[in-house]
Amino acid sequence: MLKPPAQEPGVPRVIAVLGLGGGPLIFASSAAVLSGRYGQVSVWGSIAAVPVFAWEMSLAVRLIVKGLGPSAVASLDARQWPGTGGAPAPAAVAG
Repeated sequence: MLKPPAQEPGVPRVIAVLGLGGGPLIFASSAAVLSGRYGQVSVWGSIAAVPVFAWEMSLAVRLIVKGLGPSAVASLDARQWPGTGGAPAPAAVAG
């Protein structure tokens, strides 16, 4: 069963909330730019981008420092190609 991202053990709730709150702010800011309320590079656009910036930085630092939870790593190890005798799935090759 899939869990919502806020309850996934790999990411703390506060990081998920930053992403979920920042997305609509960026969307509203983009709509305001398209409607001509303010320029693309402005103070208001920068203020709207702060939560998304904080989300991206905190998620990156969290994953670099702590990595994913043991259950996520175990599920990656469990994925295998059928008929390969238990060998892990190869990486996708760009053709």
